Amino acid sequence: MDGVRPAPMTGPLAPRLSPDSPLVASARELVVRHRDTVADDRCGWCADVYPCPPTIHAALVCLAAGLDPHAIGLPPEAAGWQLTA
Repeated sequence: MDGVRPAPMTGPLAPRLSPDSPLVASARELVVRHRDTVADDRCGWCADVYPCPPTIHAALVCLAAGLDPHAIGLPPEAAGWQLTA
């Protein structure tokens, strides 16, 4: 069985989400909740290493909606975040 390749985050094959959708609104709220607020580079909400998995997943939803990472409180490197196995 062949593996399925995910769609790219940019370009003509990238998924398009409405920035006003409930999914994107929830992802933005999650990004705000899971911030790097602790001095030891841990998430201030779940205490996992920042960026924590919830932040990465929410960031990918926001990027798929065309939102600027900096405008929603993410660091510039968020544009390059990817899911890991």
